[in-house]
Amino acid sequence: SIYSTIKTLDFEIIVVDNGSIDRSCEMVRKDFPKVMLIENKINIGFPKANNMAIRKTDGRFILLLNSDTVLLEDAVEKMVSFLDTHTFVGIVGPQVIGQNGSIQYTCARSFPRYFELFCDLFLINRIFNPKGFLKNTPIFHGDYKKSRYVECLSGCCMLLRRKDLEILGLLDESQLMYYEDIELCHRFTYNRLPCYYLSEARIVHLCGRSSAKIEDKDDPAFSLILTYEGYCKFFKRKYGFLGEILLRIIVILGSIFRMMVAKIGFFCLPKKYSQRANFIFIRYFNLIQWAFRPI
Repeated sequence: SIYSTIKTLDFEIIVVDNGSIDRSCEMVRKDFPKVMLIENKINIGFPKANNMAIRKTDGRFILLLNSDTVLLEDAVEKMVSFLDTHTFVGIVGPQVIGQNGSIQYTCARSFPRYFELFCDLFLINRIFNPKGFLKNTPIFHGDYKKSRYVECLSGCCMLLRRKDLEILGLLDESQLMYYEDIELCHRFTYNRLPCYYLSEARIVHLCGRSSAKIEDKDDPAFSLILTYEGYCKFFKRKYGFLGEILLRIIVILGSIFRMMVAKIGFFCLPKKYSQRANFIFIRYFNLIQWAFRPI
């Protein structure tokens, strides 16, 4: 989709393969010989892989793009044009839609907040109308047809200037995934280079393909734990040691509540739902175990 949708810009593509075993590298070498391929023997994580690619680039702009995305017509041109003419903006991101055509609302969201995480864990946002007092949370189903400044963009597709990355630094490599976009957006915003959601630029995101493989086979709470690890780092960076403690308390209480709901569902719902309820129980049991780990 990169080759078929970018028609007016000079560009280079760098693919970093994190130890895949599905012959991806062979496919890239055969079908896309112009692509620069970096092969890692193991999965070094999303931010490290992106940083490897960034260091190999030459362009004025850098597009971070997940492998499970499809660019739609003129998406990159629109983002480049916007960033080229709005020098005070640091990062621009597109409207992200799923395979079914629905908008993925995390493409333009706020930074993590205790209240919204509490509401999510205790299912409050499922009960009350998110357009009410929860309107500023990531679960806000608002008017995503309007372009606007936002606190945070999705790491699946974001465009930045090389010079800004050289000044402010590359992606944070302290975690495997699910934190680098929050940290990067916060760092840019703090340095007066805000993020902008450009709704007229659109991409498709198949979403969660990497973590799904791990959760199906090994760890049902893999993505959940990494997500809350990222939140922990964010709150610790913003509020210090007590900020992280408070989040862990919310996670423990919320996980106990989720486990209780899952157990009720296991016994009360039809049998076809019992396996899903048991999966949810295990996920949040593992999350509690993580929350009790030494800081």
